[in-house]
Amino acid sequence: VRDAGARGEYVGVDIVEHPAWRRIEHNRDLRARFLVHDAHALDSLDGGPFDLALAVTTFEHFADDALVMRGLARKLARGGHAIVIVPSEYSPALYWRHGYRTYRRGRIPELARDAGLEVEETFPIGGLAGFIFHAAWFNVSRAAVLSGKAALAVAAGGRSRARRWLARPWKALDNTMFWHQRFALGRRAHVRANVAAARIDERLPILPALYGYILRVP
Repeated sequence: VRDAGARGEYVGVDIVEHPAWRRIEHNRDLRARFLVHDAHALDSLDGGPFDLALAVTTFEHFADDALVMRGLARKLARGGHAIVIVPSEYSPALYWRHGYRTYRRGRIPELARDAGLEVEETFPIGGLAGFIFHAAWFNVSRAAVLSGKAALAVAAGGRSRARRWLARPWKALDNTMFWHQRFALGRRAHVRANVAAARIDERLPILPALYGYILRVP
């Protein structure tokens, strides 16, 4: 957000405190403040009105997304914007069950308009190549995690024992999907694969994993 040139104050909100909050570098051009707060009660959030709100793959985790959208609309300044990104109806093939729901393309605009917001732009994120690439990567990784944990459970005589007695390999399996990120070569290969997929996605913008929206207070 700073690199994009934003100035003033950034307020981060989550339902529980995260250890990374203490490691955030503070900057006088864009001050950062983090609050533990329930998004279903945005009216009582300390601060605002806000010029910009970012909700990146969060709305699917709200039990009542319509209530959150109404609170968001009331917290935005006149002429303020919100950028909302949500998983598409195709995303379970990539992420399996994730949050309360997925979204068809028109659902967020419906919630926004009901809350009094205008929809400036709607755009798909991803396409056929990215979908195939990530479906293969995520599902093979998950299969490796499930089979690995099953083997550890058999060896230890149960899952609870495996988590206690074989905690290190058990935890290592959770990071299987990101194992390649430990190495420079793996990171470069991942970037190149994503860039190549994105270029193909521009020509084959079908099966988007996500939908993005730019909303505005009239």
